[in-house]
Amino acid sequence: MKIIFENRYIVYHVFDYEHEFNTFINNHGTTKKLILGAQGGKYFYSYVCHDSLTSDKLFMIGFDTDVEKEELHFLIWKNNHLIVFNNGSETFLINDKMEILMSFFNTTPLIGFHITKSDSLLVLAEAELKLVSKAGDILMNEQFDLLNDYYIKDDKLYIKNDFMDRVVKIL
Repeated sequence: MKIIFENRYIVYHVFDYEHEFNTFINNHGTTKKLILGAQGGKYFYSYVCHDSLTSDKLFMIGFDTDVEKEELHFLIWKNNHLIVFNNGSETFLINDKMEILMSFFNTTPLIGFHITKSDSLLVLAEAELKLVSKAGDILMNEQFDLLNDYYIKDDKLYIKNDFMDRVVKIL
């Protein structure tokens, strides 16, 4: 099944061996590539973005990690022509030229991404949150004990853990 958004779809590929990954990367006909340096991971992933009608390859991102595919996160931030993804330990903000604008390490596993009404990026992990501007500036950076529950309502993030109930405005 193809899930199409903004006339694009993403296909991910996973490889168990680095030489298979490198062969795939080298044989792929797209000039827009971002291949992260080797991290010594168990799995080798490639995200390939295609045109939804012609299936032309638009860009490719490749990396290795120890994380299973279900724990990876990928977001197209369409209003700003940016890509945000997490490789299991680090979150990257990438422009449409496949240049890394900024990155940061997550201290706990990532829960997910959320674009706010003010067009900022909320990055929520199990014990931290960051609010990032489209320029890559970190507007908010908070850490807390592991979350028990969270939800968003009326531009506010409600977080609960064993020691607190807190409301964070995410405009």
